[in-house]
Amino acid sequence: MSFKQLSVLGLLVFSINTVAADDGHGFRQAAVQYDEQAKMMIEKAAYAGDGESAQLLKIGAIYQEMAAIKRNAAKLAEQERWNEINWTRYEVLDADKEAILAQLRGGKAHAAYK
Repeated sequence: MSFKQLSVLGLLVFSINTVAADDGHGFRQAAVQYDEQAKMMIEKAAYAGDGESAQLLKIGAIYQEMAAIKRNAAKLAEQERWNEINWTRYEVLDADKEAILAQLRGGKAHAAYK
């Protein structure tokens, strides 16, 4: 291999390692954002009507579970156990959340329910 090829390979390995090291942090940041979203939904539920309140509380619970999944992913990423990260439940939760949000939007502006 030429020096140029080795340099490119070295940069690639460095980039991959940097991304891997940052992924755990990124998962934790997402978890914090989900916690904030959960809190916001729970606060909105306090001022909403009965039917809407129940839906907002469901979304809050979904965000809390999604945060837990992201924290677990961060822990596994830090241990370089990437193959143990399972997104199946996360994807189900996300779909459930989107379905509830679609019901709530029912003519309201999208930004009202994020």
